[in-house]
Amino acid sequence: MLFGGDKHGGKNPFPGYELKIGELCSLPATSGTNNGGLTRTLSVPAGCIPLCVKMEGGLSVYSGKGESPSYYLQVKDNNGKIYYYATRSGGSGSISSGSPSLYLNPLAAYDGDLKVASSITSVSITASNGAGNLISNYTQPKMSVTMWLEKIGGGGSVNRLKSLLVSRFSCFAKALNVTGKEVSNMLFGGSKRGVNKSPIPKGYELKTGICDSSSASNNGTVNRLIPTGIIPLTIKCEWSANNSAEGWYINFNISPSSIGWNSGIVWSGGKGSSCSCFMDVEAWKGLEYLKTCKYYGGTAVNGNGTIKFTIVKWLEKVGE
Repeated sequence: MLFGGDKHGGKNPFPGYELKIGELCSLPATSGTNNGGLTRTLSVPAGCIPLCVKMEGGLSVYSGKGESPSYYLQVKDNNGKIYYYATRSGGSGSISSGSPSLYLNPLAAYDGDLKVASSITSVSITASNGAGNLISNYTQPKMSVTMWLEKIGGGGSVNRLKSLLVSRFSCFAKALNVTGKEVSNMLFGGSKRGVNKSPIPKGYELKTGICDSSSASNNGTVNRLIPTGIIPLTIKCEWSANNSAEGWYINFNISPSSIGWNSGIVWSGGKGSSCSCFMDVEAWKGLEYLKTCKYYGGTAVNGNGTIKFTIVKWLEKVGE
């Protein structure tokens, strides 16, 4: 009651954690030649849950060795949760993310479960031709955690200060000629006028699961209308090609206007390839832009397979 803040101030959707933006940790971009390709691991500081893993630059692998069994690109954490995956059948060739930047949402891989996601301690990135004894050329982008939840400390000293203030509470209130709640808010960060300090916009509720989904086959286009009252935050993108697909590329975008061929995020690969990732469109486009968006989807070019897009994390408008 004393330190809970104003009831209009917004409920923290991440209890026990504080949302932070910047650069928590990172791996630099690299490229080279190595047997099998390359795997690197990014350590996540204790007490932090990554919300956005940003990849700046291309992720690719190439080998001229015809005996290469397969090619794959992968980003996963220490629990084996896969944030990004792309593969193609073996032989001489390559596979590439085909995009200058990707924004991946680790929490979506845990269905928003903070308790389970708190076990994330590292994120690895791999570009491989599937055989450790075969030469591969690879590129890996800079990979960084740019949005995360940081555990709020126990606050022993703060709690002792609160106890002291409580014991003299009536004196503070009388001297300042304000109510007890206003003193509490002023001292401990609450809102005295109903200002929403939650990262969730006022009037919306954060939800995870499956909100909406759409798919298209072969060279089809997904031009899906975003459901009314919904702001997508994370979209799961999936592509599965059959062995006759050659030199395909996939476009994805979220936009105020209809989705056609445009300069959104692009994947590319060869026959027998498949891809999946959780696209953090909030980090990519920004919340204010997403509020204006009406459509999401993409197009497969030279693609003999199926593309699918699913909204898995979103803001839903509550009663006016």
